[in-house]
Amino acid sequence: MGLVQRADTVTIKSEGTRVLANVIKTLSSDLSSTDKGRKTARKVVATRENANALAALIGRSKKYPMLINEAVVALSFLTAQERGGELFWVFLCSAGH
Repeated sequence: MGLVQRADTVTIKSEGTRVLANVIKTLSSDLSSTDKGRKTARKVVATRENANALAALIGRSKKYPMLINEAVVALSFLTAQERGGELFWVFLCSAGH
């Protein structure tokens, strides 16, 4: 995500955020898992910065419905996390920009 934040090109920002979306989807494939490593990893990716990155992907991908879908699915999984309500609020606030 550091590269996404430093990048000047839309392509790098979008592809980097797609990687994040895939990580979130993979970690969320079994939300009932008691695996401590998986739970820790889900907490690590459930951040305001990542919610903002996904919201930005939705905003800049109007011509690419598949990218929008990937970001929406990842945001949906993020909202199922422990801090999901807060992250959804970040998304709603970002959507206006």
